[in-house]
Amino acid sequence: MNKFEKISRPMMWFMALLLITLTAGCGSGGRDPILGGGDFGGAPGGPSPVPGAPPGAIVPGTVCSAAAGPTIPTVTSSNPTNGNQFVTTSTDGVAGGGKIITATFSIAMNPSTINQTTFTLKPVGGADLIPVSVTYNASTNVATLTTSSALLPDTSYTAIITQGATSATGTPLACSYAWNFKTATTAASSPAPVNLGLAAPFGIAATAGVTNTATAPNTTINGNVVLHPVAGATCNAVPVDATGGFGICGGFPPTINGQVISPLFPADAGATSGPIVADLQAAFLSITPPA
Repeated sequence: MNKFEKISRPMMWFMALLLITLTAGCGSGGRDPILGGGDFGGAPGGPSPVPGAPPGAIVPGTVCSAAAGPTIPTVTSSNPTNGNQFVTTSTDGVAGGGKIITATFSIAMNPSTINQTTFTLKPVGGADLIPVSVTYNASTNVATLTTSSALLPDTSYTAIITQGATSATGTPLACSYAWNFKTATTAASSPAPVNLGLAAPFGIAATAGVTNTATAPNTTINGNVVLHPVAGATCNAVPVDATGGFGICGGFPPTINGQVISPLFPADAGATSGPIVADLQAAFLSITPPA
């Protein structure tokens, strides 16, 4: 397992929450489900690797082999993640002890197409949970499904987003997305999700450079990347600021299925990356206990 690592000053540990876990090909060449490709996605029209999912459905973060491109929406991540075996049955602060399930899209979506028909949750082998509420946050590209009551303990569930979900310009998902998770054996609640604001949909957001520890140039990041250096940040003892090096501090440059946003690029000059990093810092402070 190889990782993308980055070094930052006051937010070093928190930034790691947003780093994509990266994997070079191993054995037969399969990839981590987060990165996509290979054996983790279903073939178009074929069986899905996720129990209870429609044919051809793939796991969030994988690349749809039917069609791909910057204008074709994808589901880049989910919470809970696929395969999680210890999910809490409810979420703190939700009415009726309900559970929050989220999915992040790669681009802006049409809110009217993100609803109880296109985003569903069901126990494996059972029917869709009803009632649920489904909302979409246009500023973060995050869809949220909230159940009206707690999930059952020690039970496997399947979340599904169908091709009925379309981008803001009307382009549908090329593949359906589905993921499985299992609740813990004892009923418990989890903290409400941290509000990452504008930083939520990004594959990486860093105030310093990043290092690719892969031994071959086959690392892939599915999503946009924000690189916003702060004064005095270092990268393997190399200055990371407007006058020094910035970006890939070591290793092979990855393949990025998205856009790199940085104040070092004249087209941005911090207009976009600045607010994103500000939201990330606000999220960090929201979960940091007072000194």
